[in-house]
Amino acid sequence: MRFLGAPIVALFAALLLTTGPVMAADPGCSVTVDPAAAVGGTVFSFTGTGFRPTQLLLQKGDGGPIVNDIDPGAAGDPWTQTVQSRAGDEGDWTATFVEQDGCAIAVHFEVTLTSTDMISDLLSDQPNTSLPALFYLMVVGFGLAGGAFLSRRLSAARSGLRH
Repeated sequence: MRFLGAPIVALFAALLLTTGPVMAADPGCSVTVDPAAAVGGTVFSFTGTGFRPTQLLLQKGDGGPIVNDIDPGAAGDPWTQTVQSRAGDEGDWTATFVEQDGCAIAVHFEVTLTSTDMISDLLSDQPNTSLPALFYLMVVGFGLAGGAFLSRRLSAARSGLRH
């Protein structure tokens, strides 16, 4: 009996701990984020319903939260709040919307690195990004300059053989 008692107590405690926050959360409060993951510089749009938050806590990874007072306005329900990311914000973030004496809902989103892999983009069937016109102009310019250089060298070599 003692052999089975410890696992049963641990299972019961785990069930109580995991259902506690779910039972405490108001089912009418919800927040979504669009997009859930994007590169630095993207504007993340949060849409909530069922409550009117007064604070937004932004937390990167395990760091401390940055507290912002917000006012979703009198637009009604649902409300929208935007957050502008920057280069250097890369990582996993948590946005927690808090209503005074009410709901507190956390939403996770990710700020990703900008892709710098131009070779993969060139070799793929549908590149994700296009190369700037300056790159094409440089390739054409180097090609023309190289052709002119070789042409002069060949004509100098031919004239040297005739004399």
